[in-house]
Amino acid sequence: MKKNNYWENMYIGSQKRIESLSSFELYWIVTEQGKFGIIINFKEFISIRNLIVFLKGIEIDYGIKDGVFRLSLIIKDNNDWEIFSYICNDLVNIVKLNNSAENTYKLIEKRLKQWQYLLSNNFSIEISIEQQMGLFAELYFIVNRCLEKQSIEQIIDSWEGPNFEKQDFIFSNATMEIKSFKSGNEPIIKISSKYQLNAIKENNYLIAYALSFNETGDTIKDLCDKVISYIKSEILLENFKAKLNNYSFDEKIHEKGLKKFKVDRELFFLVDKEFPKIDILYIVPEIQKITYNLDLSMCSRFKIDKDKMVF
Repeated sequence: MKKNNYWENMYIGSQKRIESLSSFELYWIVTEQGKFGIIINFKEFISIRNLIVFLKGIEIDYGIKDGVFRLSLIIKDNNDWEIFSYICNDLVNIVKLNNSAENTYKLIEKRLKQWQYLLSNNFSIEISIEQQMGLFAELYFIVNRCLEKQSIEQIIDSWEGPNFEKQDFIFSNATMEIKSFKSGNEPIIKISSKYQLNAIKENNYLIAYALSFNETGDTIKDLCDKVISYIKSEILLENFKAKLNNYSFDEKIHEKGLKKFKVDRELFFLVDKEFPKIDILYIVPEIQKITYNLDLSMCSRFKIDKDKMVF
């Protein structure tokens, strides 16, 4: 989704008012060096503390200027204006929704730290179909399988895919690796590490979802909302959103660019010693990375009923 270039047609060294509110004044600016930026002036007193945030490609400055507390963000490369505009728009919305200067500053600090994490993970304003399908499958598993067996706290804590652990879900007595493929295609999945199918828990499973585009289906944002409806703790909510950010997904930014998917088929496999995989015991240390494709149509002898899963 394209954003407006707020700095278009502005002159070097100029500023343009965004909003004038009771406690704030906001401006788009173009510096004397021709760099795009935003200024937020706090009219009310706030207790200043160090703002320990580092945004890739963006300079952050704050302090007392002309008798008021000023926060400014300046982009280093104007070619990155589009993603910068998302960050700026985020801050503008926070300011508009909060009357208290002190509370607004805290929320801005919190949101900038989220952006710090996103930008450090090669964040893009576009999320690919493959990324959407992968995240959709994991969220679908949470909503449609995990919630009937585990507490939401245990589920979020055990969701390790976003942390790039060995398996997508690691419970006390079970692991699950979640995959997806397009309906109509052969059920061939990609195993992207030597650990994914080499778990050591008592019960280890591989779950694959056949997905199709369908306007009556759900987006990953829809599934996120379903998960969030079960979350009652602010700390747990922050943990869940941080894990989404690990996948370079932000529910606000990506909301309007998402596909709707329908699950046409669910495949559940017990990954035991006989399951076809490259056994980690036979991988020499010199081999650091392994990627291979697995044809699930040839693994029917390992299929199980979904209700047979133990975790």
